Amino acid sequence: MDYYNEKPIKLIACDMDGTLLNGESKLSDGNRAAVLKAIDQGVMFVPCTGRPLCGVTWLTEQMPGDFPVIVCNGSGAQTSRSGRVLFEQNMQRSDALEILAMAAQTPYAYILWEGDKLYVSRVCLETEIYRNITGATMNPLGDLDEIGEITKIIWLIPPDVGPQLMAEIGERFAGRVNCHTSHPRLLEFVDVKASKGLALAALSEMYGIAPEEMMAIGDANNDISMLEYVGCSVAMANAGDDIKSICKHVTLTNDEDGVAAAIERFVLR
Repeated sequence: MDYYNEKPIKLIACDMDGTLLNGESKLSDGNRAAVLKAIDQGVMFVPCTGRPLCGVTWLTEQMPGDFPVIVCNGSGAQTSRSGRVLFEQNMQRSDALEILAMAAQTPYAYILWEGDKLYVSRVCLETEIYRNITGATMNPLGDLDEIGEITKIIWLIPPDVGPQLMAEIGERFAGRVNCHTSHPRLLEFVDVKASKGLALAALSEMYGIAPEEMMAIGDANNDISMLEYVGCSVAMANAGDDIKSICKHVTLTNDEDGVAAAIERFVLR
């Protein structure tokens, strides 16, 4: 164990895509073994993802216990097996409707989540790919009055337009909505009070674990809030320079078991 922290790590907050999962979106034997060793030593392992809980069941079933999972980019946190809600922050309806109206004026397909229920503007290759990743059933987006609380909205975009759109829309909705990318083709919108960092803060208070006793590992824009929150922040080698610049440490890539390397270096005793 590499003692860079004054206190031992009691909680690992770990992004999934591009971090815990390899380039084939699979959990490697090396990462799985390291996670299980950490859990066996009493460390809480918290997957943090843009997916809903139903989209990570295949992963959480490989780990023991009923532990917290941060879902929908911090719009919620639920226990892995019982599904008990630990934290929830849906979008303000007026903001969601404005973003959906903007999306309807673009050529891009878009989706929204109502809890674990997935709605799509149209069935196409992009929405089919997204459905396969999440494991959810696609529902056609019809009358918005029939939809309850909106958790998250995603525009499915070409990767070259993401930075410009994020800047433009982010400025328009500043103070109301968090706009970020979890993947170059996914422009995601959640409430301004929803982020992986805010969800992690809720877990900190709930379980009595200080930020200095936490390690976060991530690779993308939607991981920034939790990387800035914890005492031990670790960027993946496959992350962009903007992510690496805010982290204390950099580990290997997601195809080189970078999560396992970080756990072995900073957590295991």
